[in-house]
Amino acid sequence: MSPVSDPQLPSAPLRPAFEALELAEKAEVFALAVDHRGDVHLTLADGSTVTGYVFAADAAARPPVLRLYPREGDEPLCLAWEQVTGLAFAGDDAQERAVRVWRRFVERRGQRGR
Repeated sequence: MSPVSDPQLPSAPLRPAFEALELAEKAEVFALAVDHRGDVHLTLADGSTVTGYVFAADAAARPPVLRLYPREGDEPLCLAWEQVTGLAFAGDDAQERAVRVWRRFVERRGQRGR
């Protein structure tokens, strides 16, 4: 498993992307996607792509599945791991963004003397 940069992603140039994932690598990469707290771009075996928020990677299911809320659509998707051949992170991680905003607020507040 080797991450590659994908400058073609619309909202997140140079975010890590993983291609040609083997089944053994998917557990690790999908765990990163769940922890990301932001959207990911998935490439599927049929060549199509799905972008959405991954909320679960269930290795215990038979077959193992990835659950996500697609960016377009109201219903969550459930994809078998074998369907997913690539993954790229998109956009900001929501928690990282919140921390940056908080730090800027604290900085500005300190400059004004409270």
